[in-house]
Amino acid sequence: MMHRSIFIAYLLLFVSCLASEHVLQLNDPPASAVLISVPVNSTVVLRCEKSANLPTVQWLHNGNDLHLEVLAVSKNEQTTVTINRYTTKEHDGVYECYAGAASASIRLRGEDEVILPTGFRFCHKSENAACDHARACMADGTGKTSCVCYPGWSGETCNLPRDVQKANLINVPVCPYWPPVITLMVFILCVFLLLVCLYNFKTRPPSKGFRYRGSR
Repeated sequence: MMHRSIFIAYLLLFVSCLASEHVLQLNDPPASAVLISVPVNSTVVLRCEKSANLPTVQWLHNGNDLHLEVLAVSKNEQTTVTINRYTTKEHDGVYECYAGAASASIRLRGEDEVILPTGFRFCHKSENAACDHARACMADGTGKTSCVCYPGWSGETCNLPRDVQKANLINVPVCPYWPPVITLMVFILCVFLLLVCLYNFKTRPPSKGFRYRGSR
């Protein structure tokens, strides 16, 4: 029984380390909601800090009462909300905790892992400006960008709203992106081949020319 308790304690500690916790500070008047991106299928903990003189904390999700079927609220004055398996459909939106006239809010948005197609790399700082409402910005070897849009947005730069989400179209790379190591190896190979050609040219025996024979 003791070993089982120790195992459960370590398991809870491991899960808590994987969970991302976000603290909301109650303010009067309240501040604007901050957008936070969280990984899909992860554990998210929202904790509302209040002073002792404030009443019991209440929670809202997108202006409505929390659905306890998909969320776990702590019994300690309801100051903590735990999302065990985050999904964009059920959990995206604004979470607000309030006690009396003081409140605080946070906006959560789930993000899936973006896998780079062959010939692409993730955009650098200045290149990210090419995409508006995008989960990811990718570029090929020439710097031409492609955007992976958030649900509800479309277009080459993800700037067109739409009601139905469709698969994002990624332009075929004009010039596939090569990592710097591969580029350096290709350069060294080209230099080596050039040196071999020059060596063969210099060591080649002189060709026999035709002798001019004048009339006797």
